[in-house]
Amino acid sequence: MKHFLGGLMVMLLFGGATPQTDTNDPLMPSQNRIIYVGDPMCSWCWGISAELGKFAHKHQEDYPLLVIAGGLRPGTTDPMDEELTNFLQHHWAEVHERTGQPFTYDLLKDHTFVYDTEVPCRAVVTVRELAPEKTFAFFKQVQECFYVKNQNTNQIETYLEICKALAIDPQTFQHKFEGSAMRQRTQADFELTSRLGVRGFPAVLLQTGEQVQMLANGYATEAQLEQAMVRALKQVKSK
Repeated sequence: MKHFLGGLMVMLLFGGATPQTDTNDPLMPSQNRIIYVGDPMCSWCWGISAELGKFAHKHQEDYPLLVIAGGLRPGTTDPMDEELTNFLQHHWAEVHERTGQPFTYDLLKDHTFVYDTEVPCRAVVTVRELAPEKTFAFFKQVQECFYVKNQNTNQIETYLEICKALAIDPQTFQHKFEGSAMRQRTQADFELTSRLGVRGFPAVLLQTGEQVQMLANGYATEAQLEQAMVRALKQVKSK
């Protein structure tokens, strides 16, 4: 996995044109915020979770966090085979060794499990619709349920329990989660991920008005994210 740190890539997403009116698109012009593009079932996203949490908390007043569901393996229908299981076991061990994040491996013994990441991504998008301020907390709890508790992310009950813990009405969540609108908005997140130039997860970007700069594409510590943000803001001020 390649890791990009920097604030070197500048994108003009809006180009001075009429602001976008697509209600499926959470990205709007004239905003200052940190954008996190990830997938709850991406192991490096679990790896960066604690570091990103500290970074986002520090800047929450001036640069609130926007979570975009990236879509690592959306729409997968085949159960895990031995090749995928071996890959994940090695990959998870690597993430644990580098980041210290805990993993439980019992799920990898279940060869009926379908590694479809559209479902947890849609759950995240649904919570962003219902309680945007709780999106990242929900994202992290989904990660913990999957990587530590080895709960099935294809079952609605996994998400309903998290909703209860975060004081999000489970019935309202389920109604929206199972509707066609959330499926469309989740797909819109996947398309936005491509438009942002993200080619791997996790990705952390900085939006300052109509400009978006990549802070990290891959795992990064809080200190590395902070350094990248300082460089990015200097670049903005120099224009």
